[in-house]
Amino acid sequence: MYTIGDYISLGFFILDICVNLRTTYYTSNILLIILENNDEIIDPKKILKNYIGSTTFIIDLVSTVPISEITDLVVADSGSSSDYV
Repeated sequence: MYTIGDYISLGFFILDICVNLRTTYYTSNILLIILENNDEIIDPKKILKNYIGSTTFIIDLVSTVPISEITDLVVADSGSSSDYV
């Protein structure tokens, strides 16, 4: 069962995903960085593709999965009591 702290923490992780989906980024070609001619990417589709393809997205997604709720469902489905320490 989730506590108020769990919901607040989950809210922050979801907010983090939303912010990352709206955050622009710069092209990361090393030659462009050296020449100081890198472009800021502001297209939402490109931002989405870049974020979903990143390790950061996987970490953010895993952090929002309610593992305690899933384990409670699995334990309840197996017929065992979920009241354990």
